Amino acid sequence: MLVLLEKKGMIIRRQHPKDLRAKAVSLSAAGRKKAKQAWSVSQPIRNQMNRSLQREQASMLIECLNTLANSLGVASQQTSNCEVAQRPITQD
Repeated sequence: MLVLLEKKGMIIRRQHPKDLRAKAVSLSAAGRKKAKQAWSVSQPIRNQMNRSLQREQASMLIECLNTLANSLGVASQQTSNCEVAQRPITQD
């Protein structure tokens, strides 16, 4: 996946400054532009999801998704960044 994104100019890989075994991966200018486009295009979907769930349902969904992410070893985001009900999700 990273090789493909790098070939398309979406990411930049650099040697990690403190750990020579690791590489730091960041979005390139083109990658940031594409991410902003994707965020804008997906906004209506997020808004519809917000309208579909009550606050309690949204909290339960976030809790379940965090549990799944943790069990898969994926770092989960803070709940405050994922609130669904009562307000549209905006880009940080």
